[in-house]
Amino acid sequence: VAAYELSKVLGWPRIPPTVVRRKAPHGVGAVQQFIEADHRHFLDEQSKRRGTWEQVALFDVIVNNADRKSGHCLFDSKDDVWVIDHGLTFHVDQKLRTVIWDFSGEALPPALCGDVERALAEVEKGRLAETLDRLLNPAEVRLLKRRLRGVLDPAWRFPEPTSAWSIPWPPV
Repeated sequence: VAAYELSKVLGWPRIPPTVVRRKAPHGVGAVQQFIEADHRHFLDEQSKRRGTWEQVALFDVIVNNADRKSGHCLFDSKDDVWVIDHGLTFHVDQKLRTVIWDFSGEALPPALCGDVERALAEVEKGRLAETLDRLLNPAEVRLLKRRLRGVLDPAWRFPEPTSAWSIPWPPV
């Protein structure tokens, strides 16, 4: 739910609407809108849609996604890309694991800078701050702010994989 709420403020990536469900069979959980998708995924479309993949890769850095597999990138009937499965995000330890390493070493795309600045302002003292306070623990929020500030640093670059562990298995 926190990933969806952050994506709404950023304006990207496309995450299906996700809400907290308090009265679920096994306790509190989340429900996400089902996306009717074809069988394509990131590895099929890796060389296309550079802007979309930059957004997804940057989002994964910001939320510290520990499980971005290719099959978590869905294509709907309108050819729009949706990303799902954000259950391993916002951890306080550095855990970035993704199949999208295409931008390693590159700077923050200037076109995304304003979006990140807006998100940081919202996380610090906007409506998103209140929402995240209900969804995440204080340490997770503090580190989210740190990652948002970090990517805005002119010296920041997309990270590089640090080991074989940096790529989830299986990749799809």
